[in-house]
Amino acid sequence: MPSRIGVRELVSFILRSGDLNRQQTSMNTAQAGTRIHQRLQRKQGKAYHAEYALSTTIQLADQPLLVHGRADGVVFAAKHAQIDEIKTSDVEFSELTENQLQLYWGQVKIYAHLLFAENPELSSITMRLIYVQTPEETSKITTKTIDRQSAAAFF
Repeated sequence: MPSRIGVRELVSFILRSGDLNRQQTSMNTAQAGTRIHQRLQRKQGKAYHAEYALSTTIQLADQPLLVHGRADGVVFAAKHAQIDEIKTSDVEFSELTENQLQLYWGQVKIYAHLLFAENPELSSITMRLIYVQTPEETSKITTKTIDRQSAAAFF
């Protein structure tokens, strides 16, 4: 039986840097984040796959390691897909540190690699970071596109 690691945990371990910043601490609760996620996911339509499970088993130090997680949302088109990563916090988007954004994008890039691995017909994936600032629930959506080779290199 392989050891297991979640995508978020993996990204936090590998990409975390910088110092602790008291201003980046959010009072946002898990319940509020879940409610916001579900509301945004319901608005996306029938082609939207919410909480899309992704995983792969790799060899690390000659031992199997299961890398797993759930993308907040996935939409498939002919040779293209879109992956959504929804984040909620009290902090304004413009106040996020470069390190925090790197962690957010790192998570969705790993999801992209896993999605490419499961879907050989895909040639590109649009990654959407949907950031919701609480309690006002104002949203900021940023996008990047990634190809198979770039996702594999990141992974």
